[in-house]
Amino acid sequence: MIVVGITGSSGSGKSLCSTIFEKDGYRVIDCDKIAHNVVRNPLCREELCRFFGEDIFDKNNVYDRKKVAGIVFNNKNKLSKLNEITHKYIIKQIEEIIEECKKDNINVLIDAPLLYEAKLEKICNKTIAVVADRTIKIGRLVARDNISEEMAERRLSNQLDDDYYIKNADYVIYNNDNDDNNLYVKVKNILIKLRGDINEES
Repeated sequence: MIVVGITGSSGSGKSLCSTIFEKDGYRVIDCDKIAHNVVRNPLCREELCRFFGEDIFDKNNVYDRKKVAGIVFNNKNKLSKLNEITHKYIIKQIEEIIEECKKDNINVLIDAPLLYEAKLEKICNKTIAVVADRTIKIGRLVARDNISEEMAERRLSNQLDDDYYIKNADYVIYNNDNDDNNLYVKVKNILIKLRGDINEES
């Protein structure tokens, strides 16, 4: 059983790579989805309210992501505290899924934008970075999320540079074109390398 982590900044094409892994039989753990759901955990909610205030949940008890985003935007200390609170609950859920997959010998791909920030690479056999030129990522974000170039630029400025991903990942996928077939071939080559490298190490 293999546990692989895949990461990259917004607009890199990471999600499309994950779907190719899924078709190859991997169980994909989408950390964004877990992060969205983890705030329903009573313990996590209690910690968040203690630090950020009760009004981060609206009158219907729904977590107000926009309000929290406004609080932590351009405030590294508060962003760090948000991550400190939520990451441990996210990691716990990921570890539970991995344990389930171990029983059935199912390979796992952890799709995590904050793979390194959350120290998730420590539970991975290998890590993959998906990178692309900044201008290309901005163009993708504008088209995908219907936001301005300025907003896309600000979003990327709050994320790790591609140089960091390239330096720390075991494999790197360069995704500068918009050819899905080309990306498919690159991911398939990584899958072949993964099997060979893991077999050599075991």
